[in-house]
Amino acid sequence: MAENKKHPEEETKIEQLNDNLTKAGVKVEENKKTLMIIVGAVIAVGLLVAAYFYFFHNPGIDKAFDAYGKVEIENGTASETAKAEAYKKVADQYEGSDAGKLAALEAAENYYDAGNYKAALAYLDKFDTSDDILAANVQIMKGDCYVNLKKYPEAIKEFEAVAASQADNSEIAPRALLKIATVYEAQNKNNEALGIYERIKKDFPAFNVAGMSMDAYIERAKSRLGK
Repeated sequence: MAENKKHPEEETKIEQLNDNLTKAGVKVEENKKTLMIIVGAVIAVGLLVAAYFYFFHNPGIDKAFDAYGKVEIENGTASETAKAEAYKKVADQYEGSDAGKLAALEAAENYYDAGNYKAALAYLDKFDTSDDILAANVQIMKGDCYVNLKKYPEAIKEFEAVAASQADNSEIAPRALLKIATVYEAQNKNNEALGIYERIKKDFPAFNVAGMSMDAYIERAKSRLGK
């Protein structure tokens, strides 16, 4: 069946996806305060890791972490771009070190907030971790960057990878899938979006967004298809 065109009021601009779902984190629908904060979790864990290495690890890395810690102190009220550039310097100078990786992550978050998605991607690529949850959070942010760059296949690939790697996580996996559905809807690919909603309902039956079950999403997608 051919897909029906959305009414103007139903149109979802692709640029609004991340404002609705994520901005420096996973945010679902339109209420930013009700969402699972992905990047917030990334930074929180990152700071704990930083604290561990700073106080308990090899004293030889103190200089790198001193530089990392100075950025927030000296740029607390600066713009996102200024913070990103400051963290970038630390990430570049201490590339490969733990402090350098954390600085790269902070640089990426601030570049993202400033709307510089190419730079955010570049510095997300400089961060790596053996923690699966943290890695998934970073990968979701990469997907968000691709969405904003209108590289939709790349975005979907990142979100699908997260859904696969976190298949047993009843929060992260369905939210990653929900992002995919939203990308499809934004492109008027309602059949594909419907398939994702049905997949979420099947694999994560208890999942809902602010009290809205997948049944509601499924019915909405069907109505757009004239079913």
